[in-house]
Amino acid sequence: MVKIIKLERVNIRKVFPREAGDFTPWMKEKGLEILAKSLGLKLEFVNMEVPVGVGGFKADVLARNIADETNVVIENQFGGSDHKHLGQILTYARGLNARIAIWVAESFRDEHLRVLNECNKDSDNNYQYYAVEVSLWQIGNSDFGVQFTPVVQPTRFGYWEQFINYMTCRNGPVKFGKPTRSNSVDSKSSGTFYLRAWRSQQRCEISASIHITGENRETLFNSLKEIRHDIEKEFGERLNWQERPESPDSQIILLKDDSDPEKSKWQNQHEWFAEKLELFDKIFRPRIEIIDRHEISHLKEES
Repeated sequence: MVKIIKLERVNIRKVFPREAGDFTPWMKEKGLEILAKSLGLKLEFVNMEVPVGVGGFKADVLARNIADETNVVIENQFGGSDHKHLGQILTYARGLNARIAIWVAESFRDEHLRVLNECNKDSDNNYQYYAVEVSLWQIGNSDFGVQFTPVVQPTRFGYWEQFINYMTCRNGPVKFGKPTRSNSVDSKSSGTFYLRAWRSQQRCEISASIHITGENRETLFNSLKEIRHDIEKEFGERLNWQERPESPDSQIILLKDDSDPEKSKWQNQHEWFAEKLELFDKIFRPRIEIIDRHEISHLKEES
């Protein structure tokens, strides 16, 4: 019979006697990666004990969201949540211009969870709040294991969900699936190309682009580039052509300086995406189909 040993919860202070002196430095070295994975994020460490510029307070950890290069603030707390740390996490997010704020504690009071949930629902709020319970576990005399359990988390893809809803109501030729990244969303692939809407709040840029894929990618891209003048004349703007031979796709991009995070500005951005992506589809799709058919016919003739 297989021997099963009971999983025991360990007092966090047994491993990390001091929150500031032991746990936060561990977060820098190893914990940040584990925490990020539990939340489906990719974070990189920036600094510890970061001055917020309000009342002499310092945030425990400042990180960066690799997806969109925005700040992420993390506040650690041993024991149960309290009003002081609730105020701190709300203040630190704004003081450090952190689009994501993560509050780590051993347990959370219901009223604090309600506040964070309401902040995430606020249509005028541009910040995302997480409440994460931390616990340590051990099996017999094994090494200690840490567990991060999110108990509050935002709808991560609110911007893109709103955009996809807008495109669905528009009922145009460009169709999208569910968003899977926080900084971009791709249209459904035709097999030879797909379209992408992208935004960077850090760079204050948005872009619409077409991505050429598949076995005939090089031929398609070069054939399109030969008629670049006609394409850009019809498009009405200069495009950035990137062959990217080492990547799985070549891309042609239209970049715009505009990534205002205010939700009141999202509609204007979504309208711009829709207009440009539909123009990409209108101009490139028939040309790609003609070039692709010609290439297939040519290959058949050779065989």
